[in-house]
Amino acid sequence: MSRSYPFNVRDLAHLLEESFAYKDEPVEFIRNRYEKYAKNFDEALEFLVALKLVRQKDNSVIVSRRLRKIEHPTTLEQVIKDALIRSHTFTDVHQLILKFQPEGIGFVYSPSRSERFAESHIRNLLISLGIVRYERDADVYILDSHDYEVVFSLAGSSHKKLSLKALHAIQTRNEKIGGMAEEIVLGFEKERLIDHPDLANRIAYTAELDVTAGYDIESFEASTDITKRFIEVKAVSPYDFGFEWSIGEVRAAKYLQKQYFLYLLPVINGIPSIKDAVVIQNPAEKLADRKKWDMRVSGYSVSLNSSKIAMYLDLA
Repeated sequence: MSRSYPFNVRDLAHLLEESFAYKDEPVEFIRNRYEKYAKNFDEALEFLVALKLVRQKDNSVIVSRRLRKIEHPTTLEQVIKDALIRSHTFTDVHQLILKFQPEGIGFVYSPSRSERFAESHIRNLLISLGIVRYERDADVYILDSHDYEVVFSLAGSSHKKLSLKALHAIQTRNEKIGGMAEEIVLGFEKERLIDHPDLANRIAYTAELDVTAGYDIESFEASTDITKRFIEVKAVSPYDFGFEWSIGEVRAAKYLQKQYFLYLLPVINGIPSIKDAVVIQNPAEKLADRKKWDMRVSGYSVSLNSSKIAMYLDLA
């Protein structure tokens, strides 16, 4: 790809919107629509193709399947940002991001003069997309800990060096965003039951009392206090709605079946969005559909076989 990126995230989101709205029109029609408000159509389209957000086929621009249900323009901007940091095409983006180190204000990077010049094309791209910001007073560049975490998880083994300070920064940020998502869903549930104040007043924030329950919130169906709604809240990327699902949560979902709900809130500009949320009832059944969801084992629980414990402890 070209090392010139003469566009910003609003231009890219605008091109995606036009591609959504006029999916059956030829490329030149999309170009004319785009160029009423922005420039450098060819470069912007090439960039979105490299991110696999769109593709060209038979003189048409085809939006990727994962984006076809996106309704809000602000979500599109966040999707573009997330797609870039997850892209295996832009390895130079990953290399730059991994130079950032944790500080009190986030992950920061203070390049040397030679680095500042050599990396300007990538750094300016990240700034234009809102991934990196420049702090003039401190003369440093700042990156959100979540973006560092994503890039670190995708990096090759040669980059797998995470300091305790960096881990703490990532965990703190994730806890903050997760708690914010839970508070938003609590408010949403109370609003959903506004015509049933007796039920709204009985909504319970389970996660505050029991983190092992397998869900975060106990709510109710609007018509009855007999049928409860057990809700697990996840703050997710709008790019792929990926999340970690613990064994305890899976067990609760299997046991509660149709009473168990996943509320997936995409994080947009640092804020979980309830208006863009995906709500899944009975996820233990629905997430088994591998055509829609990709489920992978992310770890193992390991222990000694009971018959070997005495031998290893010299107790035989």
